[in-house]
Amino acid sequence: NAIKNGTLEAAALSIHHLLGFGLGLTPSGDDLLNGLLLMYNRWPALCLHDRNWVQELNRLVLAECRQRTTALSASLLELAALGSGDERLLAAVDGLASGQPGIKAWLPELQTYGSSSGVDALLGPVQACSKRAEEAHDRADREIDPACDDHHRHPERGGPDDCGLARDGLHVPCAG
Repeated sequence: NAIKNGTLEAAALSIHHLLGFGLGLTPSGDDLLNGLLLMYNRWPALCLHDRNWVQELNRLVLAECRQRTTALSASLLELAALGSGDERLLAAVDGLASGQPGIKAWLPELQTYGSSSGVDALLGPVQACSKRAEEAHDRADREIDPACDDHHRHPERGGPDDCGLARDGLHVPCAG
């Protein structure tokens, strides 16, 4: 959350703790950062911060990754900072951000990405979008009921696929 909601100083501390955290060729913390950077660099409009903030976040990750993690993971993080990466993760990030391709198309493929890398990397884009999704839910609820401050009070909305997110260009399933 420090990366998503906080200052660059808070983000730097989180990056320091995440880089190299976990086992394998691409540790879980790196995979999460990979997905997060990929989302921010491919879909900057979904980021709560401006482009300069994202570029500084890229710089912070890239400045430490060669010293704190594996060569493979550092290379993947460098690609993510350019908005590129493994095609399975690209399909997932684009699917989350745009709704195309749908989850049934990309999730099975993403699950074949490493031992747990695909699922770990998916946490990054979900975190990146979650604050925007909360805001979109709140806006949609205010359209239904201007006094509303909690979208979870509206079971009549039809469930997780009918959250009003499509109006905002986001297709992140509702957690409520």
